[in-house]
Amino acid sequence: MNLSIAFGLIVCLWRVPRLAAALQSSRLPPNAPRVPWSATPKKYHGKPVSFARPSCSVRLAATPIASSVVDIGKTTPRQISTMEEWAATYGVQRAEGLQLTPTYSASNNNDDDDLQNQDMSVMTTQDLPASSPVLSVPAGMVLYSLTAQQEFSPMPDVDDLFEKVYGQHRLPYFYLFVKVLAEYQAGDQSPWYPWLNSLPRMFANGACLTFFCFECLPPLVRRLALQERTRFSQFFRALKYVPFLSDEIKNNRKLAKWAFAVVFTRSLEVGPGDVRIVPMADMVRM
Repeated sequence: MNLSIAFGLIVCLWRVPRLAAALQSSRLPPNAPRVPWSATPKKYHGKPVSFARPSCSVRLAATPIASSVVDIGKTTPRQISTMEEWAATYGVQRAEGLQLTPTYSASNNNDDDDLQNQDMSVMTTQDLPASSPVLSVPAGMVLYSLTAQQEFSPMPDVDDLFEKVYGQHRLPYFYLFVKVLAEYQAGDQSPWYPWLNSLPRMFANGACLTFFCFECLPPLVRRLALQERTRFSQFFRALKYVPFLSDEIKNNRKLAKWAFAVVFTRSLEVGPGDVRIVPMADMVRM
């Protein structure tokens, strides 16, 4: 645990509202080419792909975990270039010169594995006018808590637990958390598989820190990080009430921490009960 992680946690507290406002205000210029979602290809590398999901109310039993799932081992390279190809195929548009670039630390060797495992940031190879839009993501690629809640309902035990114990305001995040796990369980059959495979394998949020790390944090940051660790424990316990996730998924604490970190480091709260993850745009964060 070092001071850079502590500083990063502090920075995250005030960056989120600014980033949310920036993404909500982004629009393509009137003369920019637009690719309607319905016109995007139905196949990716020869495989038919649909971002639609049937209502989960018809799922009477747990779905078996797919054989080809994302490897979340900490040394597994992030597949950034594959994700960028996937994003372009389905209509993501960038400003001219916008590109993802790895963020290196002074200690790494900048070899290929380091390149894939580093945090990502956004840069441009040319100047852009102030306040100009930089990215357009089709709505069908976005993961919505509201859509997940419709897709996975009814789950009365989950709804009652959050309403009476954990707090109803956390329920949208839980549904998005379950959405990430459900797409992980689908393996390479998930339309979001290339995006999932591009995500970090290691996080430094409160749920992922060790107790030794907590002792190194300033008091305020330590308290906030411990609150997040408690929130993760609540989410993990609530998984037992999700009928369509396999026991292998529901009992995998490491996987649950990863999915929890994905949601709480990459999502945006657009409005009450409306939490979203915007693939590709989330790479602005890490």
